[in-house]
Amino acid sequence: MTDTVSGLSAATWRDYLGLTKPKVIFLLLFTAICPMFAAARGLPPWLPLLGVVLAGGYMATGGANVFNIVLDRDIDGMGGLGVRLGRALLNCG
Repeated sequence: MTDTVSGLSAATWRDYLGLTKPKVIFLLLFTAICPMFAAARGLPPWLPLLGVVLAGGYMATGGANVFNIVLDRDIDGMGGLGVRLGRALLNCG
């Protein structure tokens, strides 16, 4: 579906997911989870904690990435994720 006023296509869930920078978040969560396994010398004894760290870490880091894209959209210039997705998703007028 295309917006007739701006000529941009409608944002999809993949566009919104791209704003969170999942590849970067994976690296951060990996470095958060590995010490948990090392400290427990195997599987951590309380598995819900593992889920909380993964879910909370993804949401906190993803939210920070979105704020970064929004605040730096004027600095990014012509190109990059912020400009490419920002025009479709974060059109503030």
